[in-house]
Amino acid sequence: MLEALAEWMGFPLCYSFDGAPPPQRTGASHATIYPYGPFRAGDGQQVLLGLQNEREWHVFCEQVLQQPALAQDARFATNALRSARRAELGALITDAFAALRAQGAV
Repeated sequence: MLEALAEWMGFPLCYSFDGAPPPQRTGASHATIYPYGPFRAGDGQQVLLGLQNEREWHVFCEQVLQQPALAQDARFATNALRSARRAELGALITDAFAALRAQGAV
């Protein structure tokens, strides 16, 4: 359990080490990984995403969003760019999820 706690707290520790300010609170979302966290589906329910690498991003664009070109879009080419453009990318995801139901999602 200590290992899990150390892993869980490692992220805030790295960003607040040596007097640096801690990362901004983001609730169930991640401060530096995006998309990661809750997104609303068309039925009003929440779906949790956790895309942590480029392979997952490409699969997500192709299979979930049904927008394979988005994986190559220069605005979202890296996690840092996706994270910097959260509002823009979040709107695209929300639009794509508007036709989907959280019920039965895998």
